[in-house]
Amino acid sequence: MGATPCTNSITIEFNCQFRVELTQSSLDAILKAFCKLLPEILRDFIQKVLVAISSHVISGFAHI
Repeated sequence: MGATPCTNSITIEFNCQFRVELTQSSLDAILKAFCKLLPEILRDFIQKVLVAISSHVISGFAHI
């Protein structure tokens, strides 16, 4: 007996816009700036996912 595949899905649209000031045009400077943004991008993405999941769950209860 196999597991039934999950047919429910949630689509999340994620847009982000950040302002970055670079004092050098080297690859090292660009990578350092990007690495500074990663925690903010991850935080915003996780927040977007949690909101989408909670909206999906709440809308499911509305049909009961």
